[in-house]
Amino acid sequence: MNKIILTTIITLIAVTSKAVVVDQIVAIVNSEVITQSDVFNFKKKLTKKNSLIDDALLQFRDPKKLANDSKYLVSHLIDEKILDSAVKKNNMQSTIEKVEQEIRNITKRNGISRENLISSLKAQGVVFSDYQAFIGKSLERKAMIERLITSNIKISEEEVVAFYAKNNKSNSGQVYEYKISHILFLPKSKTDTGLLKRAQNVLAKVNKTPKNYEKLARQYSEDPNFTEGGLLGSFKAGEMNPDIEKGVSALSEGQTSNIVKSRFGYHIFKLNKKTLVKDPNLDKQRNQIRAKLFAKTFRKYFQNWLERKKSEAFIKIN
Repeated sequence: MNKIILTTIITLIAVTSKAVVVDQIVAIVNSEVITQSDVFNFKKKLTKKNSLIDDALLQFRDPKKLANDSKYLVSHLIDEKILDSAVKKNNMQSTIEKVEQEIRNITKRNGISRENLISSLKAQGVVFSDYQAFIGKSLERKAMIERLITSNIKISEEEVVAFYAKNNKSNSGQVYEYKISHILFLPKSKTDTGLLKRAQNVLAKVNKTPKNYEKLARQYSEDPNFTEGGLLGSFKAGEMNPDIEKGVSALSEGQTSNIVKSRFGYHIFKLNKKTLVKDPNLDKQRNQIRAKLFAKTFRKYFQNWLERKKSEAFIKIN
């Protein structure tokens, strides 16, 4: 009897021994540990769609490398611990009220009810309480980054203009605006052999008495939309027909051109005024450039902050 009991006890001890799994610690950050399970679970999340992965720090990482390089992944998890330590130190933990408000915002943006959200998470194997914890941590990290980094970054107009000028082979982010008049000669038929001759005759008159340009325009221009003095309007560089811009851009104020051929006919231009103005393309790209400069500056500031905090922390990688 005693032998049977002893054998049973030994068997139980053996089974119990095999059931005990010790989770290996791969890194220590201050008083926090990163285990092999943390690494495994993060890798698993990377392979799943719609996984609960906070992107506050993920934007600085190569997703493919995270999935295939354990050392690289551990480094990422250390960065997360550093950021979370700053959250605790600055008492920026999210309240349940803030978490619930953010969840309401999420459901509103996606046009779904809270029940729909819970059902969707359940279908993906996510417990709602885990989702709440994830939202809370995401809010904490974003708030911490906003306080430490984002709020301190200011991109000036000078920086935007300098970036545009550098990348568009311009010295100042400015272009010339031309106020021009023209005397236009239109073809009266597909084989109007006298078209060029008419233009040459009037050009000779313009060259002889340039001050009479407006009078000659009124007398000879064939522009159906003729305005007084042959005024055509004001145009910025890049807005005009290339043939016309080529004929006008080399002129000085008050100067008239030779005959310029365009798809409309022949022109004799007069440059009334030439001024430097902001490049309209800069206006179109301003927000995009500002966002690009902000992202670059943010990355630099945040990485510097992380490195400084890591140098102050106790970090041990096994």
